[in-house]
Amino acid sequence: YEQVHKFRFQRNPRGHVDTIEVLRDIDLTFATGERAAVVGPSGCGKTTLLRLACRLEEPNGGIIRLDGHDIRTIDTREVRRRIGIVFQNHVLFGESVEDNVTYGLLRRGMAADEARELAGTCLEQVGLDHSFLVRKNTALNAGQVARVVLARTLILGPEVLFVDEPTARLDPETADDLFALLREIQAENN
Repeated sequence: YEQVHKFRFQRNPRGHVDTIEVLRDIDLTFATGERAAVVGPSGCGKTTLLRLACRLEEPNGGIIRLDGHDIRTIDTREVRRRIGIVFQNHVLFGESVEDNVTYGLLRRGMAADEARELAGTCLEQVGLDHSFLVRKNTALNAGQVARVVLARTLILGPEVLFVDEPTARLDPETADDLFALLREIQAENN
């Protein structure tokens, strides 16, 4: 992030449009293998930083680089293949854990049997048994949902992983377990 600015327009109660500054002059650099945290109060722009990185939003000024290249010069699909993001609202889709974890691989054209096998391995990496593949989304607790969402992102092999308040809805013990898991995955995959 080099001198990144982001603002939004918002209509006030009188009907006038106000300019809301979300980010101003943000300079951040993350090195390969580095683990970093961006902290601040709710509404200070942390999630916006992540949304900008994967081009869900565009900055109003400044440059975001990936391996030295302005991400605006890289195909958006390529940026999103290289950057994995786990947002704080853990949303599952489909009916089962398998539907969630295999989704990206199937969209990329992988055979269903191969995607299922990789999904089982990835679930084990995030601390869930291979048998979770057949579980219904509605049968999972909050910690398991967080792990499924993490597996769904990791299975695609992103070069960069951003997690947006991954423990926001978890009890302290489950949150500690998830942070330990993230440290292990980072150590294994750099």
